[in-house]
Amino acid sequence: IFFRSGSCMHVLWGAASHNMRRALLIGTRRAFCTKGFAAPTGIFVDAKNLTDFLQKGGSQQLISWAAEVGNPIVRKAYGNWNAMQGVVQTSLVENGFQLIHTPYPVSGKSAADIAMVVDVMGVLYQRTELQTFILATGDSDFSQLFCHLRQSGRTVIGVGPDSPLSRIVKNSCDKYILIDRPGAAVPSPSDWEEARRLVARTLESVDKDGKMLIGVLKERMLRLDSSFDEERLGCAAFKQFLSSDAVADLLPPIVN
Repeated sequence: IFFRSGSCMHVLWGAASHNMRRALLIGTRRAFCTKGFAAPTGIFVDAKNLTDFLQKGGSQQLISWAAEVGNPIVRKAYGNWNAMQGVVQTSLVENGFQLIHTPYPVSGKSAADIAMVVDVMGVLYQRTELQTFILATGDSDFSQLFCHLRQSGRTVIGVGPDSPLSRIVKNSCDKYILIDRPGAAVPSPSDWEEARRLVARTLESVDKDGKMLIGVLKERMLRLDSSFDEERLGCAAFKQFLSSDAVADLLPPIVN
């Protein structure tokens, strides 16, 4: 019945309940993502606040991170491109980003943030197949946008420096990637103490007599602290992190 004619589809869709429309959309997304296609993903970059990162190969890194979770079919970077030229522009263009020019409406005031919010909201409601939003920024003004995307059922990944924004939204993201903590840096005792506390918090709701899958444990840890990354502790893999002296004594039996 839905496909007999465009007008028939329109009438039925309009008459459908909110829950029915939502179920149809979710079913369509799942079908798309389970038939050999990578989930459509969008990357939105607040270039003005991440200039140093972008000058050091950040645009390529963003593509690599996005490829781990889906297919980055939307790639947009926002900034005053009259003021930001050279390496930043070249790198973004070479990596397939659309440059959205946002000249300063008043001296010293950036319009990039509002332009990025408008675009993200437009994509959220017009491109319903888009499953994952990657927001690269260091501006705390975007905190409400992170929350809204998560509440709308999307996967949200934040990318930015350790900042007020990262501390505000890291638990409103599925993952938060800190760009100013090189993986090669030697972790401090406080880093390990923080990781141990995170493991302990995660295990509080776990049956001590049961076994846990490694993947499930990490997933639950990321729900509590989306900025967790074992590589920043010098561990090449999560299993290596679990076998470290700092956390091994906390763990129930672990299954690969």
